[in-house]
Amino acid sequence: MIPPQVSGTPESLRSQLEPLVRDIGATEIMVQDMLTDPGLRSRSRELVAAALAPIVAGAAGAHQPPIHPSKMP
Repeated sequence: MIPPQVSGTPESLRSQLEPLVRDIGATEIMVQDMLTDPGLRSRSRELVAAALAPIVAGAAGAHQPPIHPSKMP
């Protein structure tokens, strides 16, 4: 079952997302937050990128590096 949302520390996010990537072969993960402060949003995305980096690096057939948080809209 795919959870409707995940949250937590980078380590917790990684442990929640890694099985999804592995089991269903996800090639994309969408991130939505409710932060209005640009600095906090940027920091949040940095943490999410850090959590996803090992998953992306270990995913079979991953040919694109993760998007740097500063390049996210």
